[in-house]
Amino acid sequence: MLTIAEGGTPRFCGYAMTIFKAVIMGIVQGLTEFLPVSSSGHLVLAGHFLGVEGPGLFLEVMLHFGTLIAVVVVFWQDIAAMIRSVVLFIGRRRLNSHDQMYLNLVWLLILGSVPAAVLGLVFKSKLELLFGSTKTVGLMLGITGVILAISGRLGSKGKQLGQVTALDALVIGTGQACALVPGLSRSGTTIGASLFRGLDRPTAARFSFLLAIPAVLGATVLELFSVSITSEAIVPVIVGTISAAVFGFIAIKILMEVLNRGRLIYFSLYLWLLSALVLLGIK
Repeated sequence: MLTIAEGGTPRFCGYAMTIFKAVIMGIVQGLTEFLPVSSSGHLVLAGHFLGVEGPGLFLEVMLHFGTLIAVVVVFWQDIAAMIRSVVLFIGRRRLNSHDQMYLNLVWLLILGSVPAAVLGLVFKSKLELLFGSTKTVGLMLGITGVILAISGRLGSKGKQLGQVTALDALVIGTGQACALVPGLSRSGTTIGASLFRGLDRPTAARFSFLLAIPAVLGATVLELFSVSITSEAIVPVIVGTISAAVFGFIAIKILMEVLNRGRLIYFSLYLWLLSALVLLGIK
């Protein structure tokens, strides 16, 4: 039954608006997590225009989980091959060249995840303070645009997945660690670092997105221990997660197509404009 809350607002309408906001947050998270435009900055902007402080910790965690689902769906063949290689390795079975390549990839992804884990643990409190600085966010958005503009000219030819080295993984992982600073795009820095290290464009995208799996999964698991959920939040969280997964899938496909065409400059132009607006204090 529809009831009226204080001030004459129907509670059903308020709940519907909560679901609507969760869907919008899911769309924003899904698109900006993988498009190289900084998801953290866009979630703050979306929350501002929707009249809320933020998506809420549990919803935020599940929105990231939704984007993780998108990666798994797009790269399920690579993930299945990595799981197979690990199972064969543990079972001391003989690995062919294909299995060995994917086993090496597992170690490279672990190695590439170390810089962000270390930086996040050591500088957690200082990094959190940066989220309150709009000037920092604006500056980092502009720097992301520069990275994309330069790296967009690279990678027409280069290393494929089986040629990625430990040093490549560390450099790309360091790019991911730098993206803990708000305004720096994780996909932008990792793809840029991949291209600088000589990976070809499809490989740069694959490695960047696969590197997101341990980062997002680790953050999701850690944050789940510090959140609580009420029964009223279940439906918004579910629809928000689905929304993030669907639009994350779309964003991955878009970025891979744009990257293959060498059109990253379009994202640079957008980021430079947004950076200017933030730095000039235009709301």
